[in-house]
Amino acid sequence: PDITTTNKRRRHNNTPSKGHRCAFCEGPHISDTCSNVKEWQERRKILEGKEYGPRCIHHRTQGHACRPKDCYYCGKKSHHSSICQIPDQ
Repeated sequence: PDITTTNKRRRHNNTPSKGHRCAFCEGPHISDTCSNVKEWQERRKILEGKEYGPRCIHHRTQGHACRPKDCYYCGKKSHHSSICQIPDQ
């Protein structure tokens, strides 16, 4: 898919992404490109309410082993790119 950087946060070309389901709005796109829930604070609250891990944005279950990737924006492993504060600053 065509991904570009606009207004600091990555944007998708709005083509539904096969196999992806947004953790924030359940739409057919990757979570980092969600245009329905844009602010990192709101995204973090949604993850907490769903009991999703902040590093992998998957549901935390017993025995869940989070395998975080480096954040696209800051390079840290402490959070998923979709909830990084840098693009919203």
